[in-house]
Amino acid sequence: MIKEIQTWDEYVNFIEGFVKDESFSDPHMAYSQDILWKALEGKDQKVFAVLQEDQLMGIFVWMIITDDQYIEMMIALSREKKAYLEMFDFIEKNYTDCKIDFVFNPKNHVLRTVLEERNAKIDPEQMVMRLNKEIPYKKNQAIQLISDEYVEQYLAIHSKDVYWTGDKVIKASNLFRVFIAIKDNEAIGYVDVSYGPKGSEIYDLLVKEQYEFQEYGQLLLAEAIEANKPDKMEVFLEVCDTKSSTLYESLGFE
Repeated sequence: MIKEIQTWDEYVNFIEGFVKDESFSDPHMAYSQDILWKALEGKDQKVFAVLQEDQLMGIFVWMIITDDQYIEMMIALSREKKAYLEMFDFIEKNYTDCKIDFVFNPKNHVLRTVLEERNAKIDPEQMVMRLNKEIPYKKNQAIQLISDEYVEQYLAIHSKDVYWTGDKVIKASNLFRVFIAIKDNEAIGYVDVSYGPKGSEIYDLLVKEQYEFQEYGQLLLAEAIEANKPDKMEVFLEVCDTKSSTLYESLGFE
């Protein structure tokens, strides 16, 4: 049985049983449990419990944006294959034709098996890097907050195979800042970064191939960090992406 959760009162002990479980803890909660506790208040978020008779088998937090036909599983707390199967059947039945993304603990072999059985595409394992120390900042005129003059160029070079495409980022100016690198009146790179009291996340950073990635990447990140102070900041990278991790380490991320 699937039940939508309206209050956490009766689920606290169940949730706490996952916090220190290396195989079944959730990567989002490792950074801040607020992502779970505040999900009941979040826009476009729904929280469901999976029950078998009176036994709680799992808790799932979903971001569901029906207008975009997009769903993301934000948190999954369950050790039972049956709970995942029942939850996924419910989502597929009630939200047809939606793309669904999953962020999950790579040690969660139960969830991985369920996804593989459904022929889901499993991307390479990711790691999160967080800004933990301050690096001296010096303003560079090549880096600017995006303006109308450069929006078209920004959209032309923006990554296409992502949920937050350039046009969505521009429309969501209440959530994102965009900084661009300019050389000879040409946009040669950008960084999309969210901002707000809950912290900031680097969603996308790109520098055109013919320009030095480390040089312009550092300048873009430095400007984003300065603008978003004193917010916390993090970025998700593929574990094998040493080029990007070296860049972030140079700016104080660990």
